[in-house]
Amino acid sequence: MGTPRLSFEFFPPKTPEAGGSLEQTVNRLKLLSLEFVSVAFGADGSTRRHTYQAIRDILTKTTPRHFPHLTCVGAPQNEIVAIVADYWSMGVRQIIALRGDPQGPRNPITFLITKAFGRISVMGT
Repeated sequence: MGTPRLSFEFFPPKTPEAGGSLEQTVNRLKLLSLEFVSVAFGADGSTRRHTYQAIRDILTKTTPRHFPHLTCVGAPQNEIVAIVADYWSMGVRQIIALRGDPQGPRNPITFLITKAFGRISVMGT
């Protein structure tokens, strides 16, 4: 049996004070040889701004690998592409992409994010 691989998921902080607490927590947890940390996106992207800021802070102030979540349901394609482009420009190379649960009787859309050249493919179902 090998060494366990650990990761932690955080909800994005909503205040600068909570952001400092997240940074301290991630720095303490890295002693556990984390595989990565991830930051949630919230239903319908409700915490997008906070997720973006948390990933930016983790990128510049901590060392574990970091993956933002990206909940795609209810977001227009151009918005998803813009979010991915922003993350790419920050140095993020991996995203946890989630379809999410549609609100109401919408047709579900599946988004597939590929690592190759930082491209995003969008496929409707």
